[in-house]
Amino acid sequence: MKYVSGFLAVILVSLLLVPVNTFAQNQNSIERIISGKQDFLVFGSVDSVNSNGICTVEISEEIGVNEDASDDELNDEESLTGRTIEVSNFTSYMYFDNYVRSPKKGDNILLSLRFRGNVYDVENGAFLVDYANYETFNLIAQDDLSDSSKAELTALYMYVRSNGRNADYIIGDGAVYTHDNGKEKSVPVPQGILFVDESGNITKNSHDVKNDDDGILPDENRWIVGFVILVIGAVAGAFITKLYMRMEKKADRQ
Repeated sequence: MKYVSGFLAVILVSLLLVPVNTFAQNQNSIERIISGKQDFLVFGSVDSVNSNGICTVEISEEIGVNEDASDDELNDEESLTGRTIEVSNFTSYMYFDNYVRSPKKGDNILLSLRFRGNVYDVENGAFLVDYANYETFNLIAQDDLSDSSKAELTALYMYVRSNGRNADYIIGDGAVYTHDNGKEKSVPVPQGILFVDESGNITKNSHDVKNDDDGILPDENRWIVGFVILVIGAVAGAFITKLYMRMEKKADRQ
């Protein structure tokens, strides 16, 4: 009985902590993108998809390229703009945690890429967008995102909208902060996000959404609840075990 109680406690804690791990991984990926920890950050469209996680992508725009530079200053061999490339490790989009949204022909996308040994791999994530252009795009995500996820996508949106020029975004507690004349200020959340249901239909956009908890426990506090449940599970396990032993002793006397 003691082991059963402990096992149930572990299951309950795991259910709470798995979402926390997902949120932490997503935030880490966004922060890496904003910090420039990839070889390329590009817009494009999916031209073809095969069953091995390899997609052919037409690159329309590269984030961070100086648009004012002369042709002599641009290295055409290094720029991906206008090229068609094969991308491996491309099987799904980020921020579709409740269901898998796999790439399809015609999808407009934002990709963080690594280039190693003549192979392009997804580095910090693939994102579905409505337009493959940094001036007009919106990120597309599932329609029940947490506050933390809204903040992460807002930071990514703001960074890309600046064409990679402004990386001064701090993500924390479901909010985004930047600096203005040396003073920290908050960024309205969410921004630049279209929310879709499982069928891909747009249910709302950033203007329709308030970034509040909607009565749901904030993500950053889930570990506290997990710890409390762990303690309760341990106490309940000990109590049930003690009660079970008393019942056994009573049965032995009879």
